[in-house]
Amino acid sequence: MSIKVFLFHRINPVIDPVWQPISPTHFEKIITHIKKKFEVIPLEETVLGNYKPVTSKKLCAITFDDGYKDFAEYAMPIIRKHKVPASVYVITDCVGGLPPWSYLFNHLLLNTNISAIEVDCEEIPDSLKKSSWKNVIEKITLIKQFSPVLKRISDEAKESIMDQVMRQTKDVELQKDLMLNWDDIRLLKNEGIEIGSHSGNHPALSNTLHLDSVKHELIRSGEEIKVATGKFPLAISYPFGIYNNEVKKIAKEVGYKMGLTVLPKPYAINDDHFEIPRIELYSEPFYKSKLRINGQLQAVKNIFSLEKSMHPNR
Repeated sequence: MSIKVFLFHRINPVIDPVWQPISPTHFEKIITHIKKKFEVIPLEETVLGNYKPVTSKKLCAITFDDGYKDFAEYAMPIIRKHKVPASVYVITDCVGGLPPWSYLFNHLLLNTNISAIEVDCEEIPDSLKKSSWKNVIEKITLIKQFSPVLKRISDEAKESIMDQVMRQTKDVELQKDLMLNWDDIRLLKNEGIEIGSHSGNHPALSNTLHLDSVKHELIRSGEEIKVATGKFPLAISYPFGIYNNEVKKIAKEVGYKMGLTVLPKPYAINDDHFEIPRIELYSEPFYKSKLRINGQLQAVKNIFSLEKSMHPNR
């Protein structure tokens, strides 16, 4: 038995030039399509053997990372309407507060009126230590250059960079109403939404932290969720899908029953519970979402790549 686990982040009609949320209309099309093709199952219960499928359809699960408030505002009404289960993995430091650093960095640079920043950090390329821009397109280019670097440097270096950027962009109003609060989360749990951990402060666990810090990160996040909901979370969703064998071992030791990553393939129910792959869905034309859901997108890409290689001048 296998499960296709689909991953979402934000459902929102507002346009973001760097990280575009899925619109509610698009999300409902996706859910409608998924329901036709799959039996939507509660992921944690099914993996742990506490839920048995009731149809002969292929199986899938719906998951959300980060814990943005637009899950309650835009996704939940659609989930409720279509009566499908879902799981939400929250960044506990962000609950009721500022969005994760990965969003905050983009927001600060996109909205500041200054035209340059300077960052003192030995762990980043010299080309990023002094940056300037003339327009929004150049800002977006800079953000896309910074993003992979911030994911692989140490947590201490990342926090130092964020502090420096925040000091230089004080003209930007911080958004404090983007994330679910604990009351929201308890209400969602009471409606049957499974609440899991997405860490405390969203670090790339195996890239940026010592093992003691990984353990502290996973314990404190899980315990905060337990205090708020009465239940230690069953699952840890590794930030950015990044993990290694040591992270898996620690997650198991501190009380999680499964770990979720990001990889576009189904999960075989007897495979490692701490390497559950998920297929991320995006804001894109609906035909492309269907190809991604059906597992056909890569095949189509391969055909186009082959066609281009055979006829390079077309």
